[in-house]
Amino acid sequence: MKNRLIEIITKPVVMAMIVASLFTVAVPGSAHSDGLIEVKKAWLRATPPSAKAAGGYLIIVNNTPDDDTLIGVSFSGARKSEVHEMKMTDGVMKMRPLENGIDIPAGKSVTLKPGGFHLMFMGLKEQLKDGQNFPIMLKFAQSGELEVNFPVFAMDKGKKYMMQEE
Repeated sequence: MKNRLIEIITKPVVMAMIVASLFTVAVPGSAHSDGLIEVKKAWLRATPPSAKAAGGYLIIVNNTPDDDTLIGVSFSGARKSEVHEMKMTDGVMKMRPLENGIDIPAGKSVTLKPGGFHLMFMGLKEQLKDGQNFPIMLKFAQSGELEVNFPVFAMDKGKKYMMQEE
């Protein structure tokens, strides 16, 4: 009788947890926030089957009264994750990791997009396919860590997604 009672009580709780988890998956247009740092329009670039690297893009809004810095990123789907910059130097496009991260001024936003600041994921463990969704941890100097779900889009679709109004 005791086991049956536990089963009767446990099943609805487990079902409620499963249903609630369905609503925590990021969907296009959703934003993630810890109340101070807000992330909008996060996405990963879809990759061909043999690709070993991918880019991640997003808009970071600093709603705090203090400057902050994106100092790191981690993604379980890659062996190495870095905060990067791509820029033209002497007529040559160069990409490099930003050892000191990306400054996010108080009350401002910074966009990480193709051809500029971005997240770089190397040693991918699987192909990133349009329609997938992955949790990625962003690390800030002042605000700590924020887990954000990144949907995967083909490049053209991702660029359009970033340009859409919320």
